[in-house]
Amino acid sequence: MRYMIAESSAPAIELSKEIHILTNYMHLEKSRIGDRLDQSFHVDGDMNGKNIAPLLLLPFVENSYKHGVYGKTDQAWISLDIRIKDSELRFKLVNGKCRQAGTLSTGTGLHNVRKRLSLLYPQSHDLRITEDDDTFIVSLTLMLDKISIPA
Repeated sequence: MRYMIAESSAPAIELSKEIHILTNYMHLEKSRIGDRLDQSFHVDGDMNGKNIAPLLLLPFVENSYKHGVYGKTDQAWISLDIRIKDSELRFKLVNGKCRQAGTLSTGTGLHNVRKRLSLLYPQSHDLRITEDDDTFIVSLTLMLDKISIPA
């Protein structure tokens, strides 16, 4: 909560802090859901000296639980892979989909993230969201050094 209130108001934060928030969130969800959730989280690369707009990645992870785990009675799964090379961040999140009632989405969260990406990383990001009947995939490539901080 402290992170959301205090640090998320900054135009950019250390990438390691953003990834730490994702880690904590995933650990919290795993402790809530237990053995019914199979999740993996892998980070590769050097985060030192790299910054990112705060709370940019968290909505994708939150959605993966909302639409891929909650309401699902059988085994659920989520896989998150983050790779950093030079100033490029590659974020790939894959999760199973929940087909039960109550998981309908308005798309507001993804719309807001797309808007933030276009404002903060114009011409320096590539967001691809794909899905089929059983799987949802978010792939984001982001040039961390190309952030456009609004005046």
